[in-house]
Amino acid sequence: MSSFSYKTRGNSSPQGKSKVYFACHPEDLHLFEAISDDILREVNCAVFYHNSPIENEKEHLRDLSEMNVIVIPITTKFLTTPSAARDIEIPFSQQKHIPVLPLMQEPGLVDVFNKVLGDIQFLDKSARDDTAISYEEKFKNFLTSILVGDELAEEIRNAFDAYIFLSYRKKDRAYAQELMRLIHENDFCRDVAIWYDEFLIPGENFNNTIADALQKSKLFALAVTPNLLEDPNYVMTTEYPMAKNAGKEILAAELVPTDKEALANAYPDLPRTVNTADPESLCDGLRDAFQWVMLRDHDDDPKHNYFIGLAYLSGIDVEKNPERALSMLTFAAASGLPEACEKLVSMYKTGEGVKRDYETAIRWQEKLVGIREDLFQKNKNEDTAGDCLSARSNLADCYEAVSDYTKAKASVLELLVWIDTIEDTVSDTFLDRNRASLYGKLGYYSQHTGDIEGANRYYDAMKHHSERLQKSSEMESERIRDFSLAWLEEARNGEEFSLPDEIWNDLAALFLSSADDYRIYARRELAQCYTALGLTALEESDTETAAHYFTEALLITEEIADRFTDAHSQKADLIREIAILHCYLGDIDKLKARYDEAYGRFEKANALFLTLASGQELPYDIATVWHRMAGIHEKKGEYDAALDLKLRSLSLAQDCAEKTGTVQAYETLAASHGTLAFLCRDLGKTEQARFHAMASQEIIETCLSNRHELPPAVKSFYDAIRRLVDSLT
Repeated sequence: MSSFSYKTRGNSSPQGKSKVYFACHPEDLHLFEAISDDILREVNCAVFYHNSPIENEKEHLRDLSEMNVIVIPITTKFLTTPSAARDIEIPFSQQKHIPVLPLMQEPGLVDVFNKVLGDIQFLDKSARDDTAISYEEKFKNFLTSILVGDELAEEIRNAFDAYIFLSYRKKDRAYAQELMRLIHENDFCRDVAIWYDEFLIPGENFNNTIADALQKSKLFALAVTPNLLEDPNYVMTTEYPMAKNAGKEILAAELVPTDKEALANAYPDLPRTVNTADPESLCDGLRDAFQWVMLRDHDDDPKHNYFIGLAYLSGIDVEKNPERALSMLTFAAASGLPEACEKLVSMYKTGEGVKRDYETAIRWQEKLVGIREDLFQKNKNEDTAGDCLSARSNLADCYEAVSDYTKAKASVLELLVWIDTIEDTVSDTFLDRNRASLYGKLGYYSQHTGDIEGANRYYDAMKHHSERLQKSSEMESERIRDFSLAWLEEARNGEEFSLPDEIWNDLAALFLSSADDYRIYARRELAQCYTALGLTALEESDTETAAHYFTEALLITEEIADRFTDAHSQKADLIREIAILHCYLGDIDKLKARYDEAYGRFEKANALFLTLASGQELPYDIATVWHRMAGIHEKKGEYDAALDLKLRSLSLAQDCAEKTGTVQAYETLAASHGTLAFLCRDLGKTEQARFHAMASQEIIETCLSNRHELPPAVKSFYDAIRRLVDSLT
């Protein structure tokens, strides 16, 4: 990986870790720190990036082919300006079926994103759908569905029949990878892992690591090229002598014709070299080394196939081989191993090692549901019930992903009926948590298909179970608190414990925090439920009900936010949710002509958005609040104040449009000019009204005309602006 730089947890070695590559436009490299921190918070992996021009494209792409995930910050620069990331790395990763995770950094880029990258699914942190799965949860789910965690990686390594230690000069890395492929072309070596020093890290001493790897290896394979004769080199001075001293069997594989006499002098007692150009010779050498391995018969073991398949999929101590991985994982899944089914679903949904195919993902998810139901019938308990419920719920998500809301809804309704049949098997908390989640899904499906009455009904049911869950979580939280404090007191008084007071205080704080965390999940889910109910009530013009739910959501969200420090990953999202709820409540106050109360709400939202002030969300959030505040000034006849706020909003919108060039930025700019035009007309400022109206019309016609269809609100606004221009000219 000499062409890449990397970041890991605690600056540890990237050796053996899952690999994430950060692909971006060069001017977006400043985003690496924040995004890599988010990735490393979720998974112990290595995040790579490239911060200089590509000198050797072939070598660069060879390194890139070993990555498990490509993460891309999506910006206007990335989409509209040529770069190695956009024009070389992303097409290559799609060709090699390496999963791509685009992270939207600016609003309004969806249309151009689809033109450049097609139908790849992206994540948008600024998206505001209070009824959908959160960005953080989607982000975590994507990474953990692909990247292998530490515990699973250890299980995979334990599943190999044997290890080969592959020794090579760093400049021969391409030959070393070719030797790995040649070794695994022999079926009897399929389950043999190959340890090799895959990273060159200046200044790091690998002697201990190499000694450990040699100890567990059955064979020392030496990649022979003329480069081995250059003196001095690490293979000659360290690795080969260590192998000889450890009594390891040595296989010298000649990949490039090399002077045999010079080789024998440089590497004393080196066995006769095997010519890799002669596959039979290489096969015989490997067969002699692994006679005992061929006696192990577990080719038909689903679990073994699952682990080795994951190894080839992720490149864990073997070269990446998606075709072999797919074959082995498919065998394991067809044999009824639920973990293998889950992995195939993930692969076909994300495009990991295969072409993305939601229909195939659905078929494997349907099979997984059947497997989980059979396991539940054989052993009825809360764990197997949870697995069964999760499989059925994820099937509904699969249907939703292909916009089949009819099947998604039917699947959830069937699941609710099934839950009623297991009431005697699981706890009330289990029932309430899952019923609340499922009713939330039904409300989401109904709301997004225009069935507001149905959405209200399902959200009411969600509220009922969320409130029950909150009460039970509070009781459980208190139980955990009491137990923890009692245990601490007993331990502190025990003779075997002698810790300083500050340690006991830290432990108490940790236990109590853990107890509180138990109820935070339930509280936040309830707040999101109230927000969803408030939005549906607003759509039906029921402002009293909407205000009630928004207020309840606000109280809960403020309470949760107070528990977190500013550095906590959820703090910014909670602040934004609080600001948005103030905006919703201010809108209701305005509808009821309570202008002072509305203005106060908007001022609070404005102050909260300013505390964020850390990204692209700020201009749009602030502009939205300023428009709301200007509207209050107009209602109160304070036209100078309204004009001042709208001019400031226009300046902000102009700056955003120039910097980002996004569709949403120009929509905001057109709206700013347009609303100013109407205000200037009402104030008798005809020339200014004409200027802003014509500017708004020009922006819509030149910057938004390439959209397939203008949203109804934009179209209505455009018609009004066109009529205004006609009346002023």
